[in-house]
Amino acid sequence: MYSIQHIAQIIHAEALLQHSEETIEHLLIDSRKIIVPQSSLFFALPSARRNAHTYIPELIERGVRHFVVSEKPSNTLLSTANFLVVP
Repeated sequence: MYSIQHIAQIIHAEALLQHSEETIEHLLIDSRKIIVPQSSLFFALPSARRNAHTYIPELIERGVRHFVVSEKPSNTLLSTANFLVVP
């Protein structure tokens, strides 16, 4: 269990936080396998076939509030979730 702020420090991310006191218990790389959305951190990984950044709005609707991204999100999304931006 790690705080979102601690994870941001570990991965050297630019932290765009709305909920800075949140604790992360689960890591996600597959948007279809959400178990506990409130304490999950989704890694939006781009691949040759898909870019997982496109799933972020759907995941927010399903309750996920913490994301590691390589693309800064829109202002609309920024107000609803925590984003850790990495290269």
